Amino acid sequence: MRRNWLLLTIFSIAFAYIEASIVVYLRYLSGGGPDVVFPINEINATVSIVELFREAMTIILLGSVAFITAREKWGRFFRFLFLFGMWDILYYVWLKIMINWPKSLVSWDILFLIPVPWVGPVVAPVLVAILLTVDGILFFNLLGQRKIPVVDPIPISLGIAGAILVFISFTIEPFTLIMAGGINAIYGYIPKVFPWPIFIIGWILMFTSSWLFGRSFRGVEPLSPGLEEPVS
Repeated sequence: MRRNWLLLTIFSIAFAYIEASIVVYLRYLSGGGPDVVFPINEINATVSIVELFREAMTIILLGSVAFITAREKWGRFFRFLFLFGMWDILYYVWLKIMINWPKSLVSWDILFLIPVPWVGPVVAPVLVAILLTVDGILFFNLLGQRKIPVVDPIPISLGIAGAILVFISFTIEPFTLIMAGGINAIYGYIPKVFPWPIFIIGWILMFTSSWLFGRSFRGVEPLSPGLEEPVS
């Protein structure tokens, strides 16, 4: 099992490098330079579509690796949490190494583009990524101790509510702009104030959900004799 965690970490490092290098290319090609994220400039329609699908394929790739390196739904889900969190954290590590950005943890960034641009200080997605990474490791190891979680609607509801609030905190301002003036209203946008209360409440709900979910694991027979697919 330790060998597989090492391999997954190596994959996260390599994949984060690829993602970070793409962002470096985009920033230089946009003409703004490596430090310029905002304002959001209008880009070629083809490039925009390609970028949207690239982000979708990123999630599919992370999910595929989780699927082929673990057995049963819980093991695969926990592996996905780990991979997503590690990839996101290491993405910023590589950007710092490549172009000395972000300048600080409160530097603003464009996090995602689906369905609207997600924006926020770097520290916000990093806090979410840390929670996901720790959850992925701890919960998968609980499976390895011959325990499985009891599906309880309370932690699941708290987790969903927290994730929705975090999503709102990243997208509320861009969404409002687009609803008022159409997609073109986002061009020239420079974020100024991040809705920290919404984000913090959402993150606390996610943390509480994780804590309650971890307490729900019970010592019963696992669904399969092994948690991981064999690695040749």
